Order: sequence, then C-alpha cells, then structure tokens
Amino acid sequence: YLIFFFVYALRTFGIPARIAGTPAWNGVVEHGNHNWVEVYDVSTQSWTFMEPTPGSKITSSVNTEKNNNNKEELRDVDHMEKDPCSRWFCNSNRMDGKTRVYAARFERQHHGDGNDDSTLYYPMAWDITNRNVQGEDRTDYYTSICSLC
Repeated sequence: YLIFFFVYALRTFGIPARIAGTPAWNGVVEHGNHNWVEVYDVSTQSWTFMEPTPGSKITSSVNTEKNNNNKEELRDVDHMEKDPCSRWFCNSNRMDGKTRVYAARFERQHHGDGNDDSTLYYPMAWDITNRNVQGEDRTDYYTSICSLC
C-alpha cells in the first residue's frame, strides 16, 4: 500500500502522479504483479516512472553507486533523473513484450472522432474483475525503455 501513499503525497505538493504497474509479469499471473509511480515531468511534457519500493535494503550508511553519467547516487533512493535501468524491474527479462503495463487515469481517453475508449481500464491484481478504474496501456513505453537494459 506504500504506492498509494506516495502518489497521495506527491499530489499534496502539486506534483501530478499516478499508479502504474503490471497485473502479471511476462503475462503469467503466477509470476506475480507489481505497482509503481508515474510522475508527470513538466519539462519534457511526459510521464516518467519512479520506484518507491526498492528491491534491496540499505545495508550501510554509505550505499552509493555510479550512474550512467558517472555521478554517485544513493542506490535505493529513487528520483526522476535516475537511470531507468537501475530499477529492479526495468530489464528485458521483465519487459519482454508479454508483460502488459497500465497506468490509472481519472477519466476516459477521448479521441478526435468523439468516441470514448471505454474498453481500457486499470487491472488491479487484488481485484482483477473490477473494471471501474479507467486505465491507459503503457506497455509500449516500458518495453521500449526497459528492453534496452
């Protein structure tokens, strides 16, 4: 539930944020699911992602690593400029084209032809039959970024 609190906290400070995730890694429910945060970056006019629940624990007070720009950063602290490939799930094994990724939306997407896309919803792994939360398919975005890692 940490993911919900993180989104609410960002929104409290006026930062557009939403929940994103997959209901099934590699399209297989038994492989598990995961949710993370997307934050709207006003400088690029696009959504980017953050991982508030790191896959490893901080084991010492000096827990740094070099990023792709040869800068030191805390290993388990996420921020918008962090290399996507440093996030535990952003790799070609997880984002293999079979893993579907969705982001929650407040409203249906409207198309130029006046039709709503009422078929897209955010599949919640804990209530998979519930189709009440509007969603956006983000699979192509994550596959294009994470398949390079």
